[in-house]
Amino acid sequence: RNEQIVYASGVGLAVVERDTRTTPGHLFRLASVSKQFTTLCIMKLYEAGKLNITDKVFGQGGLLEQEYSDVTISPMASRVTVQHLLQHTSGWKSNPDPMFTSSFSGQSLDQRIKYVLTSPQVEPGTEFSYFNMGFGMLGKVIEKLTGKKFEEYLKEVLLEAGISDIHVGKDRNGRRANEVVYYSQDGTNGYGNDMEVIAAAGGVIASTEQMLRLLFHVDGLPGVADIITPQTRNMMLTPCPVYNRYALGWRMNHTYYPDSWYHSGNLAGTAAMWVMGPGVNCVILCNSRSYISGFDDELYGLLRDVFNIAKSATW
Repeated sequence: RNEQIVYASGVGLAVVERDTRTTPGHLFRLASVSKQFTTLCIMKLYEAGKLNITDKVFGQGGLLEQEYSDVTISPMASRVTVQHLLQHTSGWKSNPDPMFTSSFSGQSLDQRIKYVLTSPQVEPGTEFSYFNMGFGMLGKVIEKLTGKKFEEYLKEVLLEAGISDIHVGKDRNGRRANEVVYYSQDGTNGYGNDMEVIAAAGGVIASTEQMLRLLFHVDGLPGVADIITPQTRNMMLTPCPVYNRYALGWRMNHTYYPDSWYHSGNLAGTAAMWVMGPGVNCVILCNSRSYISGFDDELYGLLRDVFNIAKSATW
């Protein structure tokens, strides 16, 4: 609150087999909360003059023209812009979503993008459809324009905010020393996703403490210097013309979090959520999740309660 961490806690076990208690410094998978990190990278490239959000991504003159020159691009696909991908209005729909559909397991990110480029599509900019692959495409844009891996450029951006312990995750053998273990339920595999492939859409790992400190640098408040300009922040948080509950990588206009921006994320063994408000920021990260109907609604309600307590408390 007011750009200070006023409460942080760990509940339960980070590593059950070792009876390791969870702390605010433990790293957790963020799942779709990773998208806001990708958005931040795109905003920094915009400020550096490397792209405009209205830039075309595919086809003649597109940012990734050369990378997919062997694919026959439809007229609609050639009209997809960076902004469309950030807003989930590219015209491609999540049925299937190659980023997380099991039939695409083992395929590279390039293979999945090429599939999308030849799949059915409606006119870009006319409909909202939450599409994870769009952020995979944005990860490719970041790598093309920087000449660096997504994780490397992300870390450079975060260092501007003094953040040094946020990464792209690995499998269980690649688990970092301060990272939790993911315990899935209902027979699902907590380590079934290729984290390098899903990096820009759902592969980032972070701690609650590091995430809160990052929010101080993008929340628009005067106490801690932001790493993006007010104009860029305003653009990032302006609602999509065809769906006023989504901006550029951020959800908004939820009755639980008035005048705030938020996002949730889920993978097998993972549940994550954060909210950035005008005066209060909150983060909740979990290393297990239930598939019982209503789990996500309960997580939203839990974050609402924490958010309201923080708003009303006298610290």
